[in-house]
Amino acid sequence: MVHTELKYSENELNSTRSRLETAKEAYLAANHDASIKAKSVEREKLEAEKNAINARMRSLTLQADTRARLAIKKGEASKKKGEIDLMYEPYHNNSDAVLIHHPFRAPSLETNNQRLQELAGTEAQASTIEQDVERATT
Repeated sequence: MVHTELKYSENELNSTRSRLETAKEAYLAANHDASIKAKSVEREKLEAEKNAINARMRSLTLQADTRARLAIKKGEASKKKGEIDLMYEPYHNNSDAVLIHHPFRAPSLETNNQRLQELAGTEAQASTIEQDVERATT
């Protein structure tokens, strides 16, 4: 009985070995290792391409953000310039004004004297300038 069980186990072992050999041959014939390696290389290539595309997208997003902020700042600057122009428009566009003021510097005495001479025909004197201006404008 032990001998029979031993013979049966030996036959089963040989059968399992032959199935294993057949499976190994089928595996090698199917060339799974090369296929797996090729798929791995392709995956790495696609991963590198994805990383490059993501880097380009980050760069474009940053550029778009910078351009948007620049456009906002340009708009703000234009608005401020318009406000400044409106504040100082009377000084720049009023041709009847005796004294011409610049927003960042006081008018020179020469400029005022020339303007007063054009309008009133007299030279500006510090003591009488207010009266001369009033006479010239009325």
